[in-house]
Amino acid sequence: MRLYTLDVMKAIAAFFVITLHVGLFKEFNHFYGEIIRLSGRWAVPFFFMVTGFFIGSKGLEDRLGGQALKIGKIFLISSLMYLPYIYIKHDFSADKISERVMSDTVIISGMSFHLWYLSSLMFGLVTFKLLIQRVSMRTMWAVSAGIVCAYFAVDLFPDLTQNENWFRHFISLPCLFIGYVVSGMDRNKIQMPVVYTVLAISLIGIYGLPYLLQGDDTRSIILRQFPIFVIPFCIALMLIGVKSPMNNNVIADIGRDYSLLIYTSHPIWMWILKEWVLPHSWQTDIVVAMITFAVATVFAIALKYYWARAFGLLNGDFILRKAIKAGA
Repeated sequence: MRLYTLDVMKAIAAFFVITLHVGLFKEFNHFYGEIIRLSGRWAVPFFFMVTGFFIGSKGLEDRLGGQALKIGKIFLISSLMYLPYIYIKHDFSADKISERVMSDTVIISGMSFHLWYLSSLMFGLVTFKLLIQRVSMRTMWAVSAGIVCAYFAVDLFPDLTQNENWFRHFISLPCLFIGYVVSGMDRNKIQMPVVYTVLAISLIGIYGLPYLLQGDDTRSIILRQFPIFVIPFCIALMLIGVKSPMNNNVIADIGRDYSLLIYTSHPIWMWILKEWVLPHSWQTDIVVAMITFAVATVFAIALKYYWARAFGLLNGDFILRKAIKAGA
């Protein structure tokens, strides 16, 4: 049975990713900018967890190597898609392209900062496949907890390392594992009062802990990427999605079919809107985020119906769904 509630959450997560990339919301005072950006930090961990959930619920453990290769292909194609964007954005200069290609950043993020999600997912799928059949669940929990704590530490204290992006890159593994564990839970034993309590405590932690830990040596709150309470928050969201099914709807369709393509394409649309389309009076970050989401969604829908092959190549959810259908 399709869990449309999770699909709706994926669509919402896609929008919140855009809020993280559009700017610092300077149209509001600094505090509200911090709150808005903290509000979006759950989105990428949630995407990873949902993938882990479907791996477990559809029994795809033995097929993860092939799926990782397909995600790698999407990573490469998406990076190539950003070559003309970089070229035009930097005054038709090839220097920026060369600079990016020659940097070590290209290994993690390809040709655009946000594509780290794809390479991290590829890493997570391969590592998950290697570990899940070779180590105990206790070891998996220990590895996952270690990665989560390490990423939280380097995000909080920027002077700990110059390689914080590598720690972020590893976060896919614990999130995939947690989603996988959730898929094996007995739905009848999920206690919703407990779930809602975890959700409420997580929200308090997401918004409160960064201010409790604020100090001279910590990263600015508005720039932090991993408030650690997003992990239990995402778990609670997933349990709500599992326990509270809904009927199919337009938002669920967006989350199921288009969320990844919205993610991969939105920086291009955001730039086009700011540079060539929106009048200056409309260029507040919140307005740009909403319009970017709408335009990226329309683009993804149009691509599916008018150029299905390109849609299939660029949309990881489409590929994963084919694998799920084949294994059903």
